[in-house]
Amino acid sequence: MTRRALFWWALGAVAVTVLGSAWFLSEFTRVPTTHWERMGPEARKNNYLALQRFLVRMGRPVRVVSDAHQLEKLPPGGVLILDRERRRNLPPERAEALLRWVAGGGYLIVAAENAGTEDAVLRRLDVSWYEPPHKAAEEDEPLPHTPAAKPAPRPKTVPLPLPGVESLALDRVGAGLVAGKRKPSWQAEREPGQAQVLHYAWGAGQITVFNCFCPFINGNIGQYDHADVVWSLLSAYQPRGPVWLAARLKVPSLWEWLAEAAWMPLVSGALLILLWLWRIVPRFGGLRRLPAPERRGLADHLAAVGRGVWRAGGLTHWLQLVRQSLLGTIAKRHPHVLQLPAAERAAALARLSGMSTARVHQALEGRGSDSPRAFTDTLRAIQQLQQRL
Repeated sequence: MTRRALFWWALGAVAVTVLGSAWFLSEFTRVPTTHWERMGPEARKNNYLALQRFLVRMGRPVRVVSDAHQLEKLPPGGVLILDRERRRNLPPERAEALLRWVAGGGYLIVAAENAGTEDAVLRRLDVSWYEPPHKAAEEDEPLPHTPAAKPAPRPKTVPLPLPGVESLALDRVGAGLVAGKRKPSWQAEREPGQAQVLHYAWGAGQITVFNCFCPFINGNIGQYDHADVVWSLLSAYQPRGPVWLAARLKVPSLWEWLAEAAWMPLVSGALLILLWLWRIVPRFGGLRRLPAPERRGLADHLAAVGRGVWRAGGLTHWLQLVRQSLLGTIAKRHPHVLQLPAAERAAALARLSGMSTARVHQALEGRGSDSPRAFTDTLRAIQQLQQRL
């Protein structure tokens, strides 16, 4: 192939590449997509993990407060985000101390407790839940032929009229709050007479009351203007200072309190116990051989068996067995003796064995079960008579 042909081939390949790229770019557009990942273990345990990370990126690190006693030690200034489910751990006395902290220049963002639950903070602010009016029992029902008017569709969001900030939108969630005699500085109404957010000036500080923190949990913080709402509130009312988050408020147990407030006595007590154990516990060393167990002879075992049988009342039974063996020997060697009367039988056996008649009579009919000594003597007489026959 000549150089001219090679040049034209290369020029054609470049032209096809340029035209193909221009067509591809004109027909296809790069569009970003969002992919939701499943919650990890940390996000499942902490509903406000996304909010914490958002504030960290914005330069306002969040400190988590789990001990209700820490609310009494908050330094002046700063922001406290206080979630609901705090009734048991925030009594009226502690709520008053918290409001005094706000009056000293703190900023409190609080979620109202559920309806029907005692809330010391809302009671102090004179805030209550909205209760719809009950219809009168005598109210006339609409006529069947009267067409019912269709209600106007409710908006999905609630505008937040934060002073100095353009319109912000919150998701419409939960029921409405109603302000009492104390009028708020501003409020975000979800419906006429029902507020989703109430804001109060309290001394030198500020308080913002939400009906719930649902817009700020992990799955909702990225919707509408939820993240911008939190940042706008912080920037408007407390642009500097630490931020505390009390989402799972509880009172520490006895051991937790001891570990925090009395750790030095605990360590001292543990050292004293270790020293006492070191003093009383035997020292470790070489193995000491145990003495060989005492081995008893056959006579000892037989004596023990005899004592057991005597205590159980079995001597009479043993004498019967030995006498049956004696009678068997007599029947085998001197059968005619067994045919004699009992009185003559003892005399005949005495002549044959060379034993006294009383001794033979003891062997044949002696009781021997009154005492171990009598049993032994009777058994010896039976053995002597059997051996001599």
